[in-house]
Amino acid sequence: MSTKTIGINELADLMECGKQTILNNRKTHPLYRKAFKNGSGVNSALRWFQDDVDAYFEWRREEIRKKEAEFEAEAVNQ
Repeated sequence: MSTKTIGINELADLMECGKQTILNNRKTHPLYRKAFKNGSGVNSALRWFQDDVDAYFEWRREEIRKKEAEFEAEAVNQ
């Protein structure tokens, strides 16, 4: 397990969304809710472990592949 972390700006770039989208969905999104504060202050920066980010993208890739396989199976059966 890596201890490398990324901040909200890097995550927003990877997710192709705005920082506010991440902040608004911190309680419900499977990746955004894994944030932790690097300090105890109210304004401490949010960070995410790179391993969690990588795992999320791998999970999304698998979900897309499953849907593509289902779509292809439906097309063959028609």
